[in-house]
Amino acid sequence: MRNLLLLSSLCVAGTAQATVVLKMDRAEMTQMSDDVLMVRVGAQRVVEEQPGALVTLTDLEVLENFKGKYEAGDTVLLQQAGGVKGDWVMHIPGKNTYRFGETLVLFLNRHRDRVVPVGVGIGRMVVEGEGDSALLKEEYGDVAFAERNPKGKLRFMHGPPPSKPVKLSVFRRWISSLLEGSR
Repeated sequence: MRNLLLLSSLCVAGTAQATVVLKMDRAEMTQMSDDVLMVRVGAQRVVEEQPGALVTLTDLEVLENFKGKYEAGDTVLLQQAGGVKGDWVMHIPGKNTYRFGETLVLFLNRHRDRVVPVGVGIGRMVVEGEGDSALLKEEYGDVAFAERNPKGKLRFMHGPPPSKPVKLSVFRRWISSLLEGSR
C-alpha cells in the first residue's frame, strides 16, 4: 500500500498530469479485491459529504459475482473522489469514468457500505456482446504505469500494459481456477 501511495505522488517528466500506478495483472487485482463483479452502470450523483470534498456515487446493478459477497440483482454503491457539482469541479487525475447503461467487470474493495475501485484508473473491463462469447476488454483511466525490475527498482512504462480481449466464458473459468487455487 505504501508503494501505491508513493507512486501516485510521483511526478515525472511527461506524466506531470497523470497519476502513476503500479502495474498489476488480473491475478494480482483479483487477489487484492474484495469483490469482482459484472455490473450494469446506473444513476450517478455528486455530493459534498465533507466540507470541501466532492464524491461521485454511482449505482451498480450486479449481474454476476465472480468473487465476493454480492449476488446477481443486488445494487451496490460505487464511491469515487471528485466530481462536478454546478460550477464546482474537483478533478482526480486518472480516475475511471462510468457511463449509464454500460456493462463492466470491476475489481472492487469494500469501504463501509460502499465499494471503491481496487486502484485509480485500473480494474475496469468493458463487456462487449452478450452471453459466453462476450468479450472483456481492459480500459484504463489517464494513468502512467510503473513496474518493478528484478532488483525491485521502479521502472516507468510507456503506455498501458498490453492486454488481449478475453471471452467471458474463458474469464469465468480462469477466475474460478485462480480462486480455487488460493483456498
